Amino acid sequence: MAKDIDSSSHSISDIGNFRYVTDPLLSKVNIYRSSELIDSHPRYAEMLTDLGIKSIIDLRGISRIRGRTAEYTDRFYRPTNVNHNLSKNGVIYETLPCATSTDCYTDKGNERRRFYVTFVDSKLLLNKIIKRSWFFILKIIILLFFDLLTLFRFEFYLPYLMRNAVSPSGLADESLELCDVSTNQMFVTLQLLSDPVNLPAVVMCSAGKDRTGMVSAMTQQCLGYDIEKIVDEYRKSEDAVHSSTELRDLLKRNLTHYNIPDEFIYANGDNIRFIFECLKKKYGSVDSYLDHIGFNSDKRQIMKSNIVKLSNYIVFDEK
Repeated sequence: MAKDIDSSSHSISDIGNFRYVTDPLLSKVNIYRSSELIDSHPRYAEMLTDLGIKSIIDLRGISRIRGRTAEYTDRFYRPTNVNHNLSKNGVIYETLPCATSTDCYTDKGNERRRFYVTFVDSKLLLNKIIKRSWFFILKIIILLFFDLLTLFRFEFYLPYLMRNAVSPSGLADESLELCDVSTNQMFVTLQLLSDPVNLPAVVMCSAGKDRTGMVSAMTQQCLGYDIEKIVDEYRKSEDAVHSSTELRDLLKRNLTHYNIPDEFIYANGDNIRFIFECLKKKYGSVDSYLDHIGFNSDKRQIMKSNIVKLSNYIVFDEK
């Protein structure tokens, strides 16, 4: 059954970078992707339930639940932290308290969840730091100590790290490092997307572009999409940035805060080609990379069969 989602003032298509990962014409289940703007209006949370979405997979991680951004979706999706460090033993998670004290998860009979997966964790940040000079490491230690001492919540340490360790390598190299280092996070996210209990699902991060872009690309690889289709889907994030003032402003605020170049605003399709070629050189193929992280051919087949066999989906008009 197809259904158009709209309202007098807000449409699901108004959410910056909200779209399909899976092709609804080729599969019978929806996996969507989105930016954090999904949390910007209470009506959007209701629209997710109207679409039949059972889970939100938030790649920004657990720290985000302390902020205001979860208050609307908490009313419909139970906040849940995923322990990716134990992911090879199965998806282990814990239910979290709501961001707000009222109207928390009003639909008690439905097991809709918002899974928090911390893609950028201390392991990834440490991997960046140890590649730098001793002077850089010393300054990072001083800034981190100052942040902890003054309770600044990494307001000095993180901008310095992002500006001097992240920006110089470029967006494509950053995404490649994410694949190489955050292997447990990639594994557990694909596991969540393989479980029919969690489907339909939406994957999101800040802009819905980089972390979400890599998860989307790996999901499509598991489903057998060819490289041109994967590149084309990845490139749509750049179109979304150009068409959504709200999304563009969000990106510019974040980049300005960390003094990161404008290159990081966009999503050039050549980035995903570069990443896939690098994975092929290192592991032999992208499928071999997936084998390496534990998401082997049997698991890929389970994902494919579970996504293909679910039948109810809702179609909306993408802008």
